[in-house]
Amino acid sequence: MIELSTKFKSGIVDDLIRVRKALLNTKMNKAEILIPAIDNPRDWQILCYTDAALGNLNDGVDSTGGHIVFLTDSEQNKCAVLDWQANKIKRVVRSTLAAEALSLCDGLETALHIRRVLEDTLNLPSKTIKIHGIVDNRSTVDAVKSTTVVDDKRLRREIGAIKQLLERGDINSISWVPGSEQLADVLTKRGVNSCKLLNVIQTGKLM
Repeated sequence: MIELSTKFKSGIVDDLIRVRKALLNTKMNKAEILIPAIDNPRDWQILCYTDAALGNLNDGVDSTGGHIVFLTDSEQNKCAVLDWQANKIKRVVRSTLAAEALSLCDGLETALHIRRVLEDTLNLPSKTIKIHGIVDNRSTVDAVKSTTVVDDKRLRREIGAIKQLLERGDINSISWVPGSEQLADVLTKRGVNSCKLLNVIQTGKLM
């Protein structure tokens, strides 16, 4: 859908056929989201899965970024999806690292906003709810943890912002998972099997 959304000015018949298939698929398949009861708010955690695909839009010029945010308990055996989003990355990037870092920044901003709303609503102390960022790109985790600046000068600001969030305790961790465990993968790439993400959303369980 993201790719098709870039075709408004230059769409061809083939794009229209793909739109029709997508709409039929949406109408034919049942969609459900289960929001389980998650107990003590002081045990809540926010998991922010983020992913990116380099150069998969507009003949390799633009890239896609996406995130999905879950609220879980401390054991992570219950989860409720709170937000998901996928868009064309705002600027043209030259590397997978840049695409992944920009997507991570967007996802963490969403997670921080959600936490602020939850803590204000429930009158919880600031930073009661922990936030964990999850990516499937090792270079992104390495760049955040490294004391050496990245070569891409435009990317230094985003990496520096993530490092600052960690140093201040605004977020609690950035961790790597293999691509098979990256729930946001389906938001950025065509052809990825969506069964794992749908199962999580429809059962309210991560495991």
